[in-house]
Amino acid sequence: MPTARHPHEVAKRIQSILEFNKVALFTAHPLVLVQGITPVMYGDQKRLPITPMVCVEAGELTKTLVTSGNTTLNEFRTYILVYHSEVQDIQTNKLESEQLGAAVADLLEDNLQLVKPDTLDDPLVIHGFVTNADPGYSFKDNTLYAAVRLTWQGKSKTRLGA
Repeated sequence: MPTARHPHEVAKRIQSILEFNKVALFTAHPLVLVQGITPVMYGDQKRLPITPMVCVEAGELTKTLVTSGNTTLNEFRTYILVYHSEVQDIQTNKLESEQLGAAVADLLEDNLQLVKPDTLDDPLVIHGFVTNADPGYSFKDNTLYAAVRLTWQGKSKTRLGA
């Protein structure tokens, strides 16, 4: 049974899923992996030491009491910030950042219950998926980056006082 109670649990599981699959996500950018820099971070970053980079940010939690006893329906929102590269050629950077954002969304939608990526067990939520993809740009340390903000939403049920 899915057990997620807190936003950081969901965000950390999403981070581990993306980290486990980073080779597939970043195949177009082999230097990221060769240099040993982890391109999947917990929380947004002020500076981006390398791009592309993905940052996972815990979001809102809404709890609703359901009719059966002390059970709550927990609705989570997590933000996945995909930073592609410093803007040089706007058309190329924009398209590549949107393609990387789509690859991240597809990967998460292949794992609707956020099971552990290495063992494929221990589902964390009943279901969840990317509900929004907002392409755009972001300033970090006086540099403009092509970026996409994904919003992931999911649900779990837990018992109060457990």
